[in-house]
Amino acid sequence: MHKNEYEDFEVVNTGNSTLLKAITYFNDNFDAPIIRKLKKTDFINSDEIDTEIISHIMELMTSDTNKALFRKSNSSNDILTNMWMSQVQKKAKLKFIGNVNVPFKKLSKQDLKDIAECSYVEESVEVIVDYLYEKYGIILVIVSNIEGMKTDGATFLLENQIPVIGMSLRINRYDYFWFTLMHELSHVYLHLFDRKLPIIDNNLFGDETHSQETDEIEIEANTLARDSLIPRRIWAKCKARKYQKDEDGLLEFSNKYKVHKSIVAGFIRYEQMNYKIYNKFITKIY
Repeated sequence: MHKNEYEDFEVVNTGNSTLLKAITYFNDNFDAPIIRKLKKTDFINSDEIDTEIISHIMELMTSDTNKALFRKSNSSNDILTNMWMSQVQKKAKLKFIGNVNVPFKKLSKQDLKDIAECSYVEESVEVIVDYLYEKYGIILVIVSNIEGMKTDGATFLLENQIPVIGMSLRINRYDYFWFTLMHELSHVYLHLFDRKLPIIDNNLFGDETHSQETDEIEIEANTLARDSLIPRRIWAKCKARKYQKDEDGLLEFSNKYKVHKSIVAGFIRYEQMNYKIYNKFITKIY
């Protein structure tokens, strides 16, 4: 079994009980198709794949904040998400250990708007990780999507109450990146410190299959994320949202209100449930 790389960060019980639980979870849930998907990731590096996966499971099981994930149903998506979360947690702890500790600054709605305004400049995606940590004490971790996983993002607290946001970049679109980030930041502002449990988000705005907003906290986070990117009173003035080919109107709105054209196009496409319009304005991020 691999040595826990972060044993100096916290004292955890990795005794026989946890090991047995991890082995049982592995045996019950990790079939050949799931293991094949994990082999394609960059966080399964050894030839002893079973042992490495069990090590990742143990790290999550010994986390006070994330062990609740194992109470969820063991669907294929949940299992892949758990493995993805193990990497988000690892990288978040490494970020905390390897940097000057910045205390978390409690977010306000104005902070969310200020962060959202960064989206007007495409280069913002290259600096947003450092910006969020240095200014707000929020750790943003990007871990690539695992094939077949539907998880877009997650928020949770480290044991020292530092908020972490994980993003999978499941969809290669600039508007999707920024909506996902603002959605997770909205969870930090609205819900995370009251719930104390990880919040996992699947099929957020930006997917071509509309998710059903039935969970109250998801509705609240979606609403605040949208209002942070484009306030409702401003969005009401967008004439292009009423049409499918008003490219000049879209650009005029984008330039006037300093909202990136890809985000404006994404909002319109989502509202009209038509992902074939305004394709020329949809910017890729990788």
